[in-house]
Amino acid sequence: MDRVTTTATVWLGTTMGCCECHSHKYDPFTQREFYQLFAFFNN
Repeated sequence: MDRVTTTATVWLGTTMGCCECHSHKYDPFTQREFYQLFAFFNN
């Protein structure tokens, strides 16, 4: 989980910590996209 938030902060220039628990209506990333990136790093 920490790898996803760190990668998003460094390489995407945004925070994804909130997406770990829930999706916001106006956030650029959803909870689904957070776990898609998490699955990418877990492989």
